[in-house]
Amino acid sequence: MGESLLDCHALALARRAFIQYLYGELNNYANGSAIRSILEATEKDSTKTQLKNHVSIHLLISGAPTGDGREFLPVDCDGPMAPYDLVQMRAAGHAPIYEHPEHGHLRYKLSVGMETIDANPLQRFAIMSCSDKILKWNVLGVQGALLSNLIEPIKLASITFLSGFKQSHTSRAVCCRLEKATDPVRVHHPMIGRVKYPLVQPQDFDADYSYVWSTSFQGEVIDARCGRPVTGGTSLISKVVFLSEYRYVCQRLKIPSIT
Repeated sequence: MGESLLDCHALALARRAFIQYLYGELNNYANGSAIRSILEATEKDSTKTQLKNHVSIHLLISGAPTGDGREFLPVDCDGPMAPYDLVQMRAAGHAPIYEHPEHGHLRYKLSVGMETIDANPLQRFAIMSCSDKILKWNVLGVQGALLSNLIEPIKLASITFLSGFKQSHTSRAVCCRLEKATDPVRVHHPMIGRVKYPLVQPQDFDADYSYVWSTSFQGEVIDARCGRPVTGGTSLISKVVFLSEYRYVCQRLKIPSIT
């Protein structure tokens, strides 16, 4: 279990590479190399770390995330930005719209391509859309459940799009739709925006391979059809490897690990 990657979209792999990077930073912290790590001890809990004050995390994404942030984009979203959108972006304001009954719905990815379907709570297995994953990170943090035992939640300071951006739809998809939740949810609203001259992505996504890397490891080519490296074995960003690294870090920090 946990040896294969179920989601090989670029966003999912980039976030997993970031988690691998965090394990490297935890090892630097455990070594006593505080100056080399982006992490520091928290004041309220000696068993946890947090980002240093001068460190912030930013996401650069090439196109609209699958799901709510992509399904309802107008065709002119990659043209010149309207004055209103420019003002909203520069003011870091969010003004989501809900003009369609399905606006804001959770969506599942299909097995192939970039299309998604409405989420069915009775479905036993499904892969969250990228929009829904970003939404989750803006509530729980990008560090994941396991690292939440060692690191305070890490929220995205900003999300920059190279294309596929419309402030009213994008803000709804990545954070604002939770304001309509029945139960109160504390959601983080990052700065969002698009580069001045959009870099529109090709529509052909038939490639079966993904490349993932970070400064913490050399990188690997993933066969997206099976979720494993083309060289064989288990990916360095798989759940089973993360669990092993988690146990190792807990041992070094002298913190009880999970069984």
